[in-house]
Amino acid sequence: MPRTTLWSYLLITALLAGCAQGRDAQLADTYRQQQLAQAAEQSQVWEGNKGWLLAKLPQAALLAQRVALAFSAYPGSKKLRSSEYSKGDYDNLFDFLRGELPEFRVQRPPGSAGHLALIDGDAVYLYDMIHLEFLGVVSPEKGLFFAASEAPLERSDARSFAFAPDGKIDTATSWQLFRGNVLEQDHAAGQDLGTYSISRVELDRAGVAKQVDFLTPQQRAERELAQQGVTWRNRAEMQAVQFCSSKQGARDGSKKPGGHGKRGGMGNRPAASGAATENPTDASSVPGAAGTEPLKGHAGLNCRTGRGYVLLDNGISAEVASLPKNREGDLSPIISSASKEIPGGTMTYSYPAEAAQGNSIWDNRSQEITLGFRSPDGSNKLNLELSPDKGVTGASLELPGDWYKIMGKEVTRSELGDLFIRAYRDCAIKDSQDACKSVPELFAGLLNTGMARDLISYVAEHYTKPAGITVEKGSPK
Repeated sequence: MPRTTLWSYLLITALLAGCAQGRDAQLADTYRQQQLAQAAEQSQVWEGNKGWLLAKLPQAALLAQRVALAFSAYPGSKKLRSSEYSKGDYDNLFDFLRGELPEFRVQRPPGSAGHLALIDGDAVYLYDMIHLEFLGVVSPEKGLFFAASEAPLERSDARSFAFAPDGKIDTATSWQLFRGNVLEQDHAAGQDLGTYSISRVELDRAGVAKQVDFLTPQQRAERELAQQGVTWRNRAEMQAVQFCSSKQGARDGSKKPGGHGKRGGMGNRPAASGAATENPTDASSVPGAAGTEPLKGHAGLNCRTGRGYVLLDNGISAEVASLPKNREGDLSPIISSASKEIPGGTMTYSYPAEAAQGNSIWDNRSQEITLGFRSPDGSNKLNLELSPDKGVTGASLELPGDWYKIMGKEVTRSELGDLFIRAYRDCAIKDSQDACKSVPELFAGLLNTGMARDLISYVAEHYTKPAGITVEKGSPK
């Protein structure tokens, strides 16, 4: 090709490439402008109709409570909760709720047997009866659906209804706006107009009642102790799965018996000298332990045997009892305990010998766990039976000395633990700032003989008999 022709070809190619780049940039800019215009239009729809929604929210909160009470009164509610239901069960539920709410028109959206639409004036309040959630408010006249973000009718945190997810307080609520009428078509097919928030200040101005906490601070703290135990177990499960799914875990699991891999057994103990250490290879096999303090004599998790310990952050160590697989072939670790050193001793959660039901507190509400506190020398022991939705359901306390002689008679460790929890719930012992002491703080204080004597004197003076907690009574050793 002649040089002039070549240069002409290159020049034309460069010009075409430049035109293409310019065209692409222009198209991208046009698309951005269209997106901004669309977002502005959607925001304008929200701002223009938010007042209507706020005017309906006080009634929405009241109706949500009524629907929850009516559902609880339904004779077949337990069957529905256990997921052993059919379409006919929801037909019966619909007829029942219609009878319980006679002053309202009650309908079901087309093709949605598990949904309930309660019509009051120009507003439609929508509920998901399968998952027991308030879904939102519909304006048929405006053709708009204001969808609430995870607003359960029954909350596991013992707070009153709010337009907020379970476990969250109503300082702000999130709403998704759709264009469409759910009574005429599938609401999921409506046009999404964006997600917006309503602040607590706006809710107050609209007359929406604030959430009510039905628990005292002490009872709330009990549930938080249980929640912490569930969280530790879930984190330990994830740590074990991640580790044994990694190449390092597979290598450790392939070690032959008699080698370092054998240290994964739960029966292993530190050397008699107490100087239990791990070589760098073993330390790296403990999840999160690389470059940190070893597990103080505990064997790192052995993926072949499915036993050993994993180290979480903040000094939490968890014992893995086994590593079975579920039906899908995925690892489903069984965590037997999780421990952490605290001022005055060690706290240890002990778990049922079965896999957790799920990752949320509500999923695990029926599973009780045990929380044990131990002083360094083992002379002081406090055991609490905990439930995520009930708090402390049983207690046992052991103190050195004649701790069992109260009110002229001997009491068992369970009875003393009962009295201890009673005193805690009554805020009988406060700190220097006049705040109620937490359970760990109370336990640490009992290491002081004078404070232990004060507790015994207090319960002997104020409580004539153990009450407040139902426990199986044992006898002191």
